[in-house]
Amino acid sequence: MNSNAKKIILSILVFLAILIIAALIYVIVKTNVRDVQENIITQGNIEQNDIVEETIEETKSEEKVEEKNEDNTENKVATNTVSELSNTETKVEDSDKEIKEEENNEQKAIDIAKKDWGTDSSVYFYSEGKNKKGEYIISVRKRENSEAISWYRVNVSTGSFTSE
Repeated sequence: MNSNAKKIILSILVFLAILIIAALIYVIVKTNVRDVQENIITQGNIEQNDIVEETIEETKSEEKVEEKNEDNTENKVATNTVSELSNTETKVEDSDKEIKEEENNEQKAIDIAKKDWGTDSSVYFYSEGKNKKGEYIISVRKRENSEAISWYRVNVSTGSFTSE
Protein backbone atom coordinates (compact mmCIF):
# COMPACT_ATOMS: atom_id res chain seq x y z
CA MET A 1 0.00 0.00 0.00
CA ASN A 2 1.24 3.33 -0.85
CA SER A 3 1.28 6.28 1.50
CA ASN A 4 -1.71 8.03 -0.08
CA ALA A 5 -3.94 5.03 0.48
CA LYS A 6 -2.75 4.86 4.09
CA LYS A 7 -3.60 8.52 4.62
CA ILE A 8 -7.09 8.06 3.17
CA ILE A 9 -7.79 4.98 5.31
CA LEU A 10 -6.48 6.77 8.40
CA SER A 11 -8.68 9.79 7.65
CA ILE A 12 -11.73 7.56 7.26
CA LEU A 13 -10.97 5.82 10.55
CA VAL A 14 -10.57 9.17 12.38
CA PHE A 15 -13.83 10.40 10.85
CA LEU A 16 -15.65 7.21 11.93
CA ALA A 17 -14.20 7.48 15.44
CA ILE A 18 -15.42 11.09 15.73
CA LEU A 19 -18.82 10.06 14.40
CA ILE A 20 -19.10 7.21 16.93
CA ILE A 21 -18.04 9.50 19.82
CA ALA A 22 -20.63 12.13 18.75
CA ALA A 23 -23.33 9.46 18.58
CA LEU A 24 -22.43 8.20 22.05
CA ILE A 25 -22.51 11.74 23.49
CA TYR A 26 -25.89 12.32 21.85
CA VAL A 27 -27.33 9.12 23.34
CA ILE A 28 -25.97 9.93 26.83
CA VAL A 29 -27.31 13.51 26.77
CA LYS A 30 -30.68 12.38 25.43
CA THR A 31 -30.96 9.76 28.20
CA ASN A 32 -30.02 12.30 30.89
CA VAL A 33 -32.56 14.81 29.59
CA ARG A 34 -35.27 12.16 29.60
CA ASP A 35 -34.33 11.16 33.17
CA VAL A 36 -34.44 14.77 34.31
CA GLN A 37 -37.86 15.26 32.70
CA GLU A 38 -39.16 12.11 34.33
CA ASN A 39 -37.83 13.28 37.71
CA ILE A 40 -39.51 16.64 37.30
CA ILE A 41 -42.80 14.99 36.38
CA THR A 42 -42.52 12.53 39.26
CA GLN A 43 -41.64 15.30 41.70
CA GLY A 44 -44.56 17.39 40.44
CA ASN A 45 -46.92 14.44 40.87
CA ILE A 46 -45.63 13.85 44.41
CA GLU A 47 -46.21 17.53 45.28
CA GLN A 48 -49.71 17.43 43.76
CA ASN A 49 -50.49 14.27 45.70
CA ASP A 50 -49.31 15.94 48.92
CA ILE A 51 -51.54 18.96 48.22
CA VAL A 52 -54.52 16.72 47.43
CA GLU A 53 -53.96 14.71 50.61
CA GLU A 54 -53.72 17.91 52.70
CA THR A 55 -56.89 19.26 51.12
CA ILE A 56 -58.72 16.00 51.79
CA GLU A 57 -57.57 16.05 55.43
CA GLU A 58 -58.66 19.70 55.82
CA THR A 59 -62.02 18.93 54.25
CA LYS A 60 -62.54 15.96 56.57
CA SER A 61 -61.74 18.08 59.64
CA GLU A 62 -64.06 20.85 58.40
CA GLU A 63 -66.83 18.28 57.86
CA LYS A 64 -66.39 17.04 61.42
CA VAL A 65 -66.64 20.57 62.77
CA GLU A 66 -69.71 21.23 60.62
CA GLU A 67 -71.37 18.05 61.86
CA LYS A 68 -70.78 19.10 65.48
CA ASN A 69 -71.99 22.66 64.93
CA GLU A 70 -74.65 22.03 62.30
CA ASP A 71 -77.48 23.78 64.17
CA ASN A 72 -75.35 26.69 65.36
CA THR A 73 -73.80 27.22 61.94
CA GLU A 74 -77.15 27.58 60.22
CA ASN A 75 -78.23 30.23 62.73
CA LYS A 76 -74.96 32.14 62.39
CA VAL A 77 -75.09 32.10 58.59
CA ALA A 78 -78.65 33.40 58.55
CA THR A 79 -77.84 36.12 61.09
CA ASN A 80 -74.69 37.20 59.27
CA THR A 81 -76.48 37.37 55.92
CA VAL A 82 -79.24 39.62 57.27
CA SER A 83 -76.65 41.77 59.04
CA GLU A 84 -74.52 42.11 55.88
CA LEU A 85 -77.56 43.07 53.80
CA SER A 86 -78.54 45.72 56.35
CA ASN A 87 -75.01 47.16 56.33
CA THR A 88 -74.96 47.25 52.53
CA GLU A 89 -78.31 49.03 52.38
CA THR A 90 -77.11 51.56 54.95
CA LYS A 91 -73.92 52.23 52.96
CA VAL A 92 -75.91 52.74 49.74
CA GLU A 93 -78.33 55.09 51.49
CA ASP A 94 -75.44 57.07 53.02
CA SER A 95 -73.74 57.27 49.64
CA ASP A 96 -76.97 58.50 47.99
CA LYS A 97 -77.39 61.12 50.72
CA GLU A 98 -73.81 62.32 50.22
CA ILE A 99 -74.31 62.62 46.46
CA LYS A 100 -77.55 64.54 46.86
CA GLU A 101 -76.00 66.81 49.50
CA GLU A 102 -73.03 67.46 47.20
CA GLU A 103 -75.39 68.31 44.32
CA ASN A 104 -77.42 70.61 46.57
CA ASN A 105 -74.27 72.37 47.81
CA GLU A 106 -73.05 72.77 44.24
CA GLN A 107 -76.38 74.34 43.24
CA LYS A 108 -76.28 76.61 46.31
CA ALA A 109 -72.82 77.82 45.25
CA ILE A 110 -74.10 78.57 41.74
CA ASP A 111 -77.11 80.40 43.21
CA ILE A 112 -74.83 82.55 45.42
CA ALA A 113 -72.73 83.50 42.39
CA LYS A 114 -75.87 84.26 40.31
CA LYS A 115 -77.25 86.47 43.05
CA ASP A 116 -74.04 88.50 43.14
CA TRP A 117 -73.71 88.66 39.34
CA GLY A 118 -77.27 89.73 38.81
CA THR A 119 -79.67 89.05 35.97
CA ASP A 120 -77.82 88.55 32.70
CA SER A 121 -79.14 86.34 29.89
CA SER A 122 -75.84 86.47 27.96
CA VAL A 123 -74.01 84.27 30.51
CA TYR A 124 -74.35 80.97 32.30
CA PHE A 125 -72.79 79.64 35.50
CA TYR A 126 -70.78 76.43 35.71
CA SER A 127 -69.32 74.59 38.68
CA GLU A 128 -65.69 73.73 37.94
CA GLY A 129 -65.29 71.67 41.12
CA LYS A 130 -63.98 72.20 44.65
CA ASN A 131 -60.61 73.38 45.90
CA LYS A 132 -58.67 71.98 48.86
CA LYS A 133 -60.46 74.35 51.24
CA GLY A 134 -63.84 72.91 50.22
CA GLU A 135 -64.83 76.03 48.30
CA TYR A 136 -66.76 75.59 45.07
CA ILE A 137 -65.18 77.17 41.99
CA ILE A 138 -67.92 78.70 39.85
CA SER A 139 -67.20 80.17 36.44
CA VAL A 140 -69.32 82.75 34.67
CA ARG A 141 -69.22 81.97 30.95
CA LYS A 142 -70.45 83.71 27.82
CA ARG A 143 -73.25 81.79 26.12
CA GLU A 144 -71.98 82.61 22.61
CA ASN A 145 -68.52 80.98 22.98
CA SER A 146 -68.25 79.53 26.53
CA GLU A 147 -65.41 81.87 27.38
CA ALA A 148 -64.96 82.25 31.15
CA ILE A 149 -65.30 85.92 32.02
CA SER A 150 -65.33 85.70 35.81
CA TRP A 151 -64.64 83.28 38.64
CA TYR A 152 -66.18 82.83 42.07
CA ARG A 153 -64.86 80.89 45.05
CA VAL A 154 -67.92 80.08 47.17
CA ASN A 155 -67.99 78.67 50.71
CA VAL A 156 -71.48 77.18 50.92
CA SER A 157 -71.38 76.52 54.67
CA THR A 158 -70.73 80.20 55.49
CA GLY A 159 -72.36 81.70 52.38
CA SER A 160 -69.23 83.76 51.72
CA PHE A 161 -67.58 84.20 48.32
CA THR A 162 -64.81 85.98 46.49
CA SER A 163 -64.96 86.96 42.85
CA GLU A 164 -62.05 87.36 40.45
